[in-house]
Amino acid sequence: MRVSLLLLVICLISLSESVFATVPQLKKSVKPTWILPLPKSNQQVNLRQVQYGYYIKLWETQTQVEEKTTYYQEIRAILSEEGVQNGSEVSIEVNPSYESLIFHEIKVKRGSELQDRLDLKAFKLIQEESQRDQFIYRGTYTASLTLNDIRKGDEIIISYSLKGRNPIFGDRYFNEMYFYSYSPFGQIFKSLIHSSKRDLQFKRFNNAPAAHKEIKGGQVSYSWNLDKPAVLENEKNTPSWYNNLPFWQITEYKSWEDVVNWELSILPSMGQLPAELLKKVESWKAQSSGNSVYLLELATRFIQNEIRYTGIEIGEYSHRPHVPSEVFRKRLGDCKDKSLLLVTLLRSAGIEAAIVDVDTYYGKNLNQYLPSPGVFNHVIVWAKIGEEVYWIDPTISHQKGSIKANYIPDYGKVLVIKTGEKSLQTTPIVPGGNVTVEEDYYLGSRNSKGRLFVKSTYWGRAADQMRANLAQKSMNELEKDYRDYYQNMYQGVSIEMKDSLRFDEHKTENKITVYEEYILEKVWKLADSSERLFTTSVIADQIRNVFYEMPDKPRKNPFAWNYPNQMDYVVKVHFPEEWSLEPSHLTLNRDAYQLHYEGSYKSLGSIFTMSFKYTAKKDFIEAGKLNEYVKDRNDLVNVSGYEFTWYPELGQSDLGSRAKYYIGLLILLGIALAVGLIRLHRSRSLPIDEYRINSPEKIGGWLVLPMLSLIISPLLLIITICGIVTPEIWAAMDVLPNSGILKLTILLEQIANVFLLEWTILCLIQFFQRRNTLPHYIIILYGSNLLLCCFDVMITEFLMPATTNGKESYNDLLRAILITAVWIPYFLRSTRVKRTFVFPYQYIPSLENVKNSLEQEGSDVNL
Repeated sequence: MRVSLLLLVICLISLSESVFATVPQLKKSVKPTWILPLPKSNQQVNLRQVQYGYYIKLWETQTQVEEKTTYYQEIRAILSEEGVQNGSEVSIEVNPSYESLIFHEIKVKRGSELQDRLDLKAFKLIQEESQRDQFIYRGTYTASLTLNDIRKGDEIIISYSLKGRNPIFGDRYFNEMYFYSYSPFGQIFKSLIHSSKRDLQFKRFNNAPAAHKEIKGGQVSYSWNLDKPAVLENEKNTPSWYNNLPFWQITEYKSWEDVVNWELSILPSMGQLPAELLKKVESWKAQSSGNSVYLLELATRFIQNEIRYTGIEIGEYSHRPHVPSEVFRKRLGDCKDKSLLLVTLLRSAGIEAAIVDVDTYYGKNLNQYLPSPGVFNHVIVWAKIGEEVYWIDPTISHQKGSIKANYIPDYGKVLVIKTGEKSLQTTPIVPGGNVTVEEDYYLGSRNSKGRLFVKSTYWGRAADQMRANLAQKSMNELEKDYRDYYQNMYQGVSIEMKDSLRFDEHKTENKITVYEEYILEKVWKLADSSERLFTTSVIADQIRNVFYEMPDKPRKNPFAWNYPNQMDYVVKVHFPEEWSLEPSHLTLNRDAYQLHYEGSYKSLGSIFTMSFKYTAKKDFIEAGKLNEYVKDRNDLVNVSGYEFTWYPELGQSDLGSRAKYYIGLLILLGIALAVGLIRLHRSRSLPIDEYRINSPEKIGGWLVLPMLSLIISPLLLIITICGIVTPEIWAAMDVLPNSGILKLTILLEQIANVFLLEWTILCLIQFFQRRNTLPHYIIILYGSNLLLCCFDVMITEFLMPATTNGKESYNDLLRAILITAVWIPYFLRSTRVKRTFVFPYQYIPSLENVKNSLEQEGSDVNL
């Protein structure tokens, strides 16, 4: 009886201590005697960099390993009223399950006066649980003190110590010390002090400052002092694995096998599994009929979907999993709890399995780190059936399909926790699945409603994500989100969902298809005051969302890219009548992504199709490739959105007749001009130079260049003329400002182009006939081209700056000036020209001239 009473008292005392230990007891004490003296520093900063009205003059941390204590000191300089608002609160996080918070001083320095503000009773203890939104509970508290009567110019001095370390690690030490700031600090001082008998390993990363080492009285100290450290720019959207911050890693673990053995020692004993758990395993055995892979799938789905993700990680349970039977009974646990339960179930079914430590941030570079339990933040499962290895993340819910095809993130280097494991392994890169989207826009006529049909199919990882999204939202919320997506894209169009969203799921294939249907009102908008011209636009927005917009400024760090990711995206636009659109295409093949686009029009059904095929190739874009990416995105934007113009009253046929009238007018002008040029060609001639006509030069030397230009120019002019005489060009001009001036300008330019075309042909004929009039005519050609380019620039600069491509016009003018400056003097002064172009129209040489010409064949060539 006395023994039982004694045991009861002991249990009550233990229970009492554990309960009271969950609430931190604040203490007050003098500063530790072991801290190193602070080096002198003026603790000044560049005030232009200060934000929020205050800055940190001093940030000091000193750790004594054997004492399991870290001392902190912070001095804040209040510069403005904004600083009073933002810098007057003291907040310190403490984990009372193994830490004690000891305050040394809280003082306010005002001029030469030093005020003591340390009052433990004024502190509020708040159990905030900063990771509550991730369903993680660590039992942490925040000791918060709001200081009264803080003024501009004050300095706030805070010093305290946190004593104690997580007992799960015993007496072994590891840590990482970072040396950087995103805001100005006057001075940063850090130290690490330990017994000379303790064997610690150190590694320096990213040009971290060198340590000052000192051995004294059986103690080894490492210290780092930074005066006015550089302020780093916090570039957004860097890859999670990228760490360019300067830091030191310290660890007492000698090898990865050492880490494995430590973790094996803290795993709870499996013991005898409860009957309910054994019954579950037996049912899977019966259901799988000896198929171990199928049994693995059944067990995985149970853990993923039936065990709720919730982490009670208080004290040693930050790293020690809870007993699997308890996790099974409560139906909740964090990553290590769920993983160990799955391993327990698989082992009881005869499948080899083990838990695996991973790091979701720096896993790709984990082989560069020293061995330590602190480099991991997540736990998954390794299983082996025959020669096949399976990597399973039990925290990913809503996965379907074969276990062989399940997605697992690219965790990089990982540590399998099983006896004898001595090194890191590498998880495979699993395809992330793909998305196929089909959007069909039926634009309708002017007064009728349009329709939009959307079919989206998700495979693999994309299906898992879609399934999770569907599970978290109500149908009303989902339908509102879907509708709002298109409504925000087309502000002037009224969009309503015709029917509810429809879902078609194929669990064995891990595929989900979503069907949407919308009614579009006010698709066509008036483009001008005539109420005859209408416009609408269609945007392939989902591919634009993949290529998200980035600020066009230099970066130092790589840019995170969504990988793995694959999309096939087709947008079809159904017009109310026949349209005319030119095909378009774009191909991008970069280190991080690949995209192929084709735009095509089919007259049958009047359908314009935009087709995109995209694949991500890696998870980042190098900083040096930013300009290339910005250009690629701009090119994509140009081909992924169209504005269409429509004359519903005139009809496309009327536009066609107007274009035919325009073509006919140009043809008549061309014929009239051709007749005049033929007469000019036959009638005009220069006096015959008997000396030169008896010994003419052949076409050669530099004359080959203008000859090639004369051959190519007619083809280019024909393409230019034909490209403008289309119904769509006339329709587009009606929308633009100053359309009358623009049409007149186009007409005059086309007449000039017809003149240049026929004059070029005249020069080409005379060039090969070596007519003596050719130098005069080709000079007129070059001069006319220059005048036309000057006319283009004048129209661009003064009449239609918003509707003409000014850069292209100036390039054409520069090219014409160069051609004129080179070739007009050449045709005026060149001896070669004068001796080559010597014949009049229909010249018939005499026998003596032929003889002289033959003798000239062997003569030297003159330029």
